Amino acid sequence: MAVEKEKQVERYNNVLANPGDCLYYCVLHGDKMAGFLCINKNRNGNTPDVGEIWAIYLTEDYCGKGYGKQLLDFEANELKCSGCKEIFLWVFEDNNRARRFYEKHGFRFEGTTREMAYGKPLVQCEYVLEL
Repeated sequence: MAVEKEKQVERYNNVLANPGDCLYYCVLHGDKMAGFLCINKNRNGNTPDVGEIWAIYLTEDYCGKGYGKQLLDFEANELKCSGCKEIFLWVFEDNNRARRFYEKHGFRFEGTTREMAYGKPLVQCEYVLEL
């Protein structure tokens, strides 16, 4: 996994150096980093009314306490204000906690999947929310 971690660091460095339509947020609680989020207003360039939640992560200390819902609401509002009528995101198939979270908050899995290589092949599921 060390090689994959290096690839991820390189990918994030590239994305941060060339953000395009992405917006990045660091989530702080006092002086402690609690997580980060990233949204993209128009990732594929031809559907300006479709936004993507690219990342929403909290450290374990902040999970299960309502912060995730606040972050999700913030991201959805930012995308809605930028003209998006639909939001999509990708979740690892085996991440049942995240899948339940998104389903609880109105996202639906419509059957679209993709395989990603993170040291080993992993399946991601696309979730969609109409705004």
